[in-house]
Amino acid sequence: LRDAFLDPASDGKNLVIVRNAHGLIMLNLYPYAGGHLLVALGEARGRLLDYTPEQRAEFWKLVDVGMDLVERALEPQGVNMGINQGRASGAGVPQHLHAHLVPRWSGDINFMTTVGNVRVIPTSVEKMAERYRVVAGAMGL
Repeated sequence: LRDAFLDPASDGKNLVIVRNAHGLIMLNLYPYAGGHLLVALGEARGRLLDYTPEQRAEFWKLVDVGMDLVERALEPQGVNMGINQGRASGAGVPQHLHAHLVPRWSGDINFMTTVGNVRVIPTSVEKMAERYRVVAGAMGL
């Protein structure tokens, strides 16, 4: 996440959809569902309360933008939003707090995850990134 924030020239390769002076919104390279976004501040800290109140406000503003993007681009029936703080909670990058925005539809869970330990995502992350970028552009982001 921090590497992506520090390298704006590689936004396309890093699947960054939106960035500002404080942080970024990017597609998760290993999504739970198609369109799964990550939201993070540029400064890496492991705990939400390690950020100042002003930084947390910027973080939640980015989460708001990400939620708006998910709803406009994909029109899901629901969205899971969560933060895994610390390795014990399941954080894949415990040193850099981030929020997950996972679009959901009724019946979107299938047997492949349970039986084959494989997730089936019906579209490539590159195509999904382009879809999000078109919507972000229309939103003036």
